[in-house]
Amino acid sequence: MQKSFIKSLLLAMATALALTLAPLALAQLVTSGLTGTVQSASDKALSGATVTAIHTPTNATFTAVTNATGRYNFRGLPVGGPYTLRATSDGYVADSVPDVITELGTDVEVPFHLKPEVMQLDKFVATGTRNDLDATATGAGTTLTSERMAFKPSSERSLADMISASPLVTLRSTFGDREESQITALGQNNRFNSVTIDGARINDQFGLNGTGLASFFNPLSLDTIEQLSVQVSPYDVRLAGFTGASINAVTKSGTNHFHGSAYYYYRSEKIFNGFKLQGPNARELSNTPSVKFTPKLDRRTYGATLGGPILKDRLFFFLNYENFTSVSTGRDPRFSTPLETQILDRLKKYSTDSGKSINWGNPVTSATSNTANDKKYIAKVDWNISKGQRLSVRMSKTEGEVPQFGSFANGSSNNAGVNGGITTSSDGHFYAQIREEKANAVQWFSQWTPDFKTEVKYSSTKQGQITPVNTVAPQTFIFGVSGTDLLNNSAVTNGTYIVGTDRFRHGNVLDTKSKQMSASGNYFWKNLVFTAGAEREQSNFFNLFRESSYGLVSFRNMTDFLNDTNVVITRAYYDPAVRPAADVSEFATTGIYGQAKWDVNPRLAMNFGVRYEFTESGIKPALNTAFQAATGFRNDGSLDGVKTVSPRAGFNLALDNERTTQIRGGIGHFLGRSPWVFFSNSFGNTGVGTFSRTSTDAT
Repeated sequence: MQKSFIKSLLLAMATALALTLAPLALAQLVTSGLTGTVQSASDKALSGATVTAIHTPTNATFTAVTNATGRYNFRGLPVGGPYTLRATSDGYVADSVPDVITELGTDVEVPFHLKPEVMQLDKFVATGTRNDLDATATGAGTTLTSERMAFKPSSERSLADMISASPLVTLRSTFGDREESQITALGQNNRFNSVTIDGARINDQFGLNGTGLASFFNPLSLDTIEQLSVQVSPYDVRLAGFTGASINAVTKSGTNHFHGSAYYYYRSEKIFNGFKLQGPNARELSNTPSVKFTPKLDRRTYGATLGGPILKDRLFFFLNYENFTSVSTGRDPRFSTPLETQILDRLKKYSTDSGKSINWGNPVTSATSNTANDKKYIAKVDWNISKGQRLSVRMSKTEGEVPQFGSFANGSSNNAGVNGGITTSSDGHFYAQIREEKANAVQWFSQWTPDFKTEVKYSSTKQGQITPVNTVAPQTFIFGVSGTDLLNNSAVTNGTYIVGTDRFRHGNVLDTKSKQMSASGNYFWKNLVFTAGAEREQSNFFNLFRESSYGLVSFRNMTDFLNDTNVVITRAYYDPAVRPAADVSEFATTGIYGQAKWDVNPRLAMNFGVRYEFTESGIKPALNTAFQAATGFRNDGSLDGVKTVSPRAGFNLALDNERTTQIRGGIGHFLGRSPWVFFSNSFGNTGVGTFSRTSTDAT
């Protein structure tokens, strides 16, 4: 895999350079651009005019020269701003436009009309909004700045809340803490989104989590986001690897002025004036009226940011730390039995007689608190190396832990053919899941000439999950236990009491390591922007899953349990001579692309491109002959060597009349999606509009 990786990378880089590549992130856009025309007062194109863009927070200066049609282009700019643009040309009075805000993955149009030097200019003020309709965007999407996110209501301060600002995104299964929201775009499965931070992909690469993210909670603090982009129908060949939404976040950077923040958010079952949001647990009151314990609800978030200069105008830093803690009761009990004390006493005798220290646990009540926590760290450095050369480096880490409850309060149970009714368990049966994600990103932006600019990126992401347990013991089922169904306060005789380690957590470790690297470039010629580049993403997986390796034990009823008469004992094992303890696999995708964007005029833009991708999967599963004999299918195939070609074409047209109208359309093919055609239109100066999409199997 290593030799194949080096060979593919060299091939991709050589192809990209041969195509005169240029900047802007490939599958993950992390920069912005500016474009426009410089004309005289009589609409004559002024070629050779100089346009300067100054990034006000850092005084970083970028320069472009207009071509024969009077058009200038900037690419690879830090998102946001504000920028001050200044246009100069011999024989004309210079003009400036202050407070220009750039948007992630978009070229903002800023035109200039210069007057001859002999004319006396009157003072004027030009105003506009960032969301005015223009012909520069490709596809339907939403871009949120840090200011817009600060004003968006959010009870959970979750990234999903911010993403839901896009009318094309729906949140599903939203309940509990922040980790529960599933992001669905255009009806696609929530695992089919692509989520990146500063170009580093943070999807759940292994694919188990319903949210599509590797972290339980926010993958980063909302206070660190400079801009957030949600795109659902981009026709741009630089974007790939998703069939839902392409979600890109760019973190804040330091400036020439020290700036920081400190924040604290708190929520509990108590509110002002002594009122409470919740009272005693009704299920426990119905069974034991003397119990009046109010379940605990306590959620706290605190953190701080700090940014500033290391060397004025040259080197800047940005730091963030955030801590989130949630304390709750977990799950309501479903089944209560007066035999619980007798069962736990008997289990303790097992420990004493065997000489083992086994924590079988204690009864679960509303007083049993469960704590989830999450910590985040970010450190970022931006370096203006020289005129036309800029480097950005970010390191981040997220640690999260969430309690899990195994078979507690299930509606039924079974083991080895023995079936039981509703369940309960001790807290020794509980366990936790701990997830850690580390991401590093390096980006190098270069302007070699006014017409040629490049961008090189490298990022690595490490995602790990372990499941610490409260008890190390066989999962034990005691069927036929009498008690009360707390849901309807009725008597039951077929309840099940469960203790010991959850059968699926007897051995469970997941580790994923991913690397992404890309090189791209833009060449500007007249009203055309030629883009070419290559990227590679490689992932390695380690998956340890030993179900029931501690064993499973079942008793038909309470009498058999007290008499040590089990109905079944099973234990899973593996033979190291047949297979390793853990599954190891790897997967890589390499893409090469080229594209031409034509700014026909300030109201019409068209783009045409093609993307070629091939996959590698060097490790194949061993052939299972028993499976082949039973089904007639082999199981030892892989995606190794699969190749795809994705053509893209799109246009964006803005028409002026009494009501501003914008029409966008495109056709393309994405991995995992049939060829599709997309059109959208927006009416009114607010930019709010309607959306429609059709797909077809026709080529």
